[in-house]
Amino acid sequence: MIRPYIASDWLEICRVYDASKPLELRSGGVEESFVRLRDDQPRIDAFATATVLVWEEDRSLIGFVGYREEFIGWLFVHPNAFRRGIGRALLFSAIREIAGEPYLWTMRENESAIRLYTSAGFQIEEHRQTQNRGMQCNAVKMKRRKAA
Repeated sequence: MIRPYIASDWLEICRVYDASKPLELRSGGVEESFVRLRDDQPRIDAFATATVLVWEEDRSLIGFVGYREEFIGWLFVHPNAFRRGIGRALLFSAIREIAGEPYLWTMRENESAIRLYTSAGFQIEEHRQTQNRGMQCNAVKMKRRKAA
């Protein structure tokens, strides 16, 4: 079930993020740059400004999506629940709530994420070499255009 985030979800958000984020970073070869969410004040601050929806099953949080205006900055599903359509459902829930044209960034080598976003109508708009905690990595900006 998808529902809005509530403050009591925080520890579960951290659990899902901490299980999923290293896999994303591994795809870009920067897994060593991982920092647990509860220890990452800039990400905590960004999370606090996002609208967040969560997927809950049997009183356990399985995944979440977060966005601010048109920027989708968070989409994480616990690895135990991969390939069940949870990420897709959360992504489309956010898309429906975003008034403009949603966009996001992901690692260029994160092929499973790029496949998901492409299948949801996103297109790569920009390539950028960047850093994650001082480690060089490649990112792509993907945007979903509204139908004319």
